[in-house]
Amino acid sequence: MPMLDYRYNLLTDPLIRVRLDDGEVLALTLPEVLAQLSQGEVSAFMALRPHQTHAWHAFLVQLGAIALEQGELSYPPTDPAPWASLLRDLSAGSDAPWCLWVNDPRLPAFMQPPVPEGNLASFKK
Repeated sequence: MPMLDYRYNLLTDPLIRVRLDDGEVLALTLPEVLAQLSQGEVSAFMALRPHQTHAWHAFLVQLGAIALEQGELSYPPTDPAPWASLLRDLSAGSDAPWCLWVNDPRLPAFMQPPVPEGNLASFKK
């Protein structure tokens, strides 16, 4: 079995560019984004196109609500570490679902379902 290779991990790699209320532009991890949002500090997401804003907002709100509910928290954390833990708990401790690229198709990647057969041959018809 090949060694697992995860790349572009949203939990650990600062891939999301935001503008804070003070005008500073930062690249953040997903837990850092959720922490900044919890503090009311994010004024814009730099790379979003207008047609993407609603879907991104809905995703972040639903993700945060699900994580807080499963973690039995009443208030959102304002620190990234608890957010990272809450998000990992949603994926049974695996970082694969939070990575944009995973070398094993049997594992999920971010917003990509796993392929139980381990290859894409069934899609090539």
